[in-house]
Amino acid sequence: MSDPAEHFCPACGVPQRAFLRYPWYICKDCRERVTDGAGNALEFGNTALSGGFAWWVAGSDERTECRGAVCLLLGRPVLVHEARFGGIAVEPAHSAEHWPDGYWNLTRATPMPPRRSSG
Repeated sequence: MSDPAEHFCPACGVPQRAFLRYPWYICKDCRERVTDGAGNALEFGNTALSGGFAWWVAGSDERTECRGAVCLLLGRPVLVHEARFGGIAVEPAHSAEHWPDGYWNLTRATPMPPRRSSG
């Protein structure tokens, strides 16, 4: 069996190991440069050994648990969420109408909680 094609971080171009589940994942170094719309550095983590996702402003003790967040990397939106078997995945975001339900919108100066589904 041959190895999957090489992967390059879409933000900085550094070669990375390919993951077929996340073909456009952003490297750990770039993940550490993710901000909100006000320019605050953000951090992310799992909420328990069994998984879960939370985000917070770097240096803050206040965690927000959710499905994921749309944040900024170099002024462009990225999706940040729990990876399948734990850890955090960061991927480029498509246009806003394709952002997943249940994600916080952190691309503005004031964070916007997830939309509530009607139904």
